[in-house]
Amino acid sequence: MGNRIGWVCIVVALAGVLGCGCAVIVNEDSSVQGNVPGASTLSQITPGQTTVEWLLAVAGPPNSRKSVEDGTEIFRYCRTGSSEKEVGIFLLFHLDSSRRRQEAVFVETREGIVQRYWVETDDQ
Repeated sequence: MGNRIGWVCIVVALAGVLGCGCAVIVNEDSSVQGNVPGASTLSQITPGQTTVEWLLAVAGPPNSRKSVEDGTEIFRYCRTGSSEKEVGIFLLFHLDSSRRRQEAVFVETREGIVQRYWVETDDQ
């Protein structure tokens, strides 16, 4: 009987040590900076008809505006998002993951009218 109690103690102690390895750790952090017009806003733009006044009222001010010699003006809207994930099983393994996404919408205007627009994305 005493031998059996000793084995039970060993099994319980071993289970306690191995059980610590099953603690899952998850940490997630994300952030977004900037603003770009969404797909529904872009779908309402009709090149040659949509005004700069409407664009600014709906999408807000761009991050930058560049004038070209021929009278064309390029509006640049940009947004950067990042997320970091940390997953681990205590004492067994640890994994870090990070992702960065950059989006930019360019709108070409001339004489107060939108001529064209395009979207660029970069996933890292």
